[in-house]
Amino acid sequence: MNATTPTPADTAKTIKALRKRLERWELEHLRQLAASLADRLEAAEQRIEALEVEASRAWDTAEAWREDAQRLVEELEAAGATVGLTQGGALVVCDDAQPTAPAQATGDAWRYCSNLSSPEAARALVQAVLTASGTIHFAYTQAGDAESFATVPDWQAVQRELLHALHVAGHPAGRP
Repeated sequence: MNATTPTPADTAKTIKALRKRLERWELEHLRQLAASLADRLEAAEQRIEALEVEASRAWDTAEAWREDAQRLVEELEAAGATVGLTQGGALVVCDDAQPTAPAQATGDAWRYCSNLSSPEAARALVQAVLTASGTIHFAYTQAGDAESFATVPDWQAVQRELLHALHVAGHPAGRP
């Protein structure tokens, strides 16, 4: 075997050549990466610009719809109609709208019950709460559309039962 051992000068020359080759590869890789990143940045900027235009158009459209709806509500109310909003967000004209009494504060309304310790009052209150809860549950799950929600459950019967329970409990809201 005739193997020659490389001299330190040969080794240094080989290492220098390898370093140059690696530097060229590294530089080429960095150029490709920079070009790729520049392309991605340009595409992202174009997408942002398009989305900003789309968002602006959507806000303008939404504002126009809101103004139209507000104008319609004002015109209907000026004509004497009552306008309502369904749970689904639809504006509707309420044919049989009746004025309601102003809402009473309910935070500690139980304190106004003079007969709350009565077993009859407790039974009436529990029954009224269960009836109201069941009716509301039925209305939400079975009524289907807004019109059925308003007419299918017997809201007046529920209200009568609730007022009776409040009356039995001695609450002022239950007075006839």
